Parts: sequence; structure tokens; C-alpha cells
Amino acid sequence: MKSSNKNIKQKQRESLILREISPLLMELFKDYPELANFLVTKVELSKDGGLCSIFVYDCVTPNNQKGFSSIKLFAPSTRKALAQVLQARYVPELRFIYDASINKILDLNQALCKISQELKDNDEGSCDNDSEESSE
Repeated sequence: MKSSNKNIKQKQRESLILREISPLLMELFKDYPELANFLVTKVELSKDGGLCSIFVYDCVTPNNQKGFSSIKLFAPSTRKALAQVLQARYVPELRFIYDASINKILDLNQALCKISQELKDNDEGSCDNDSEESSE
């Protein structure tokens, strides 16, 4: 029972941090053109709550390494701003991670669309063949 309560509390804290850090970072990113397209996708806390991994993704230029390396420089000031917003005794160390899972999702979606289109093309072709055979 205690471990499930701990899990719930950790998930609630992750959700709170995500809800608070997203607008902070969006406001910060507006001032830097190379960061303007980055979005926070998820937040994960370590088991002890001492480290917070913030996953970010550039929705316009995937694998934008220059912009991503700039984001890492904002960790200390972002942590301070988060501490002021949360009004908590302890705020975890922030670590920014590029979220490559979005690229995988986009690639998978593109492959599914391609397969879907091929199936539609094959169905249309088979219908044309069936109608020609039935008219003979």
C-alpha cells in the first residue's frame, strides 16, 4: 500500500512540475528564436525526487542540436523560477533531455499512412478489375 501511495504522490508531483514549468519555459523560449519551437513533452522525477528530467522536442526542426544545447544552459535559472512558483522547500535538479520518441511516433504514423494509401490504391485497382471481369 505504501509503495502505491508513493507512486501516486510522485505522479502528482510530476504533473504539477509539468503544469508549472511549461509556461515558464514557453515564456523564456519566446525571447530566443532558436528555441521558439521547442515544447515540453513530459517530466519524470527520480525515485528519490532529487532529479527531474524534462523532455523537450522541437516541433519544426527535429534534431535541432544547437537549440537543444542552448536549453541546457537555462537549467539553473529555470530551477530558481520553478522554486518561486512552487513555493516548495526543495526543488529537484533539472535535466533537459531531447525527446526522440516523438520522431519515432511521427515515423510510425508516416509508415501507417503510406500503407493505408497503398491499400486504398490496391482496393481501387481490384474493384476496376472486378468490374471489367463481370462485364465480360
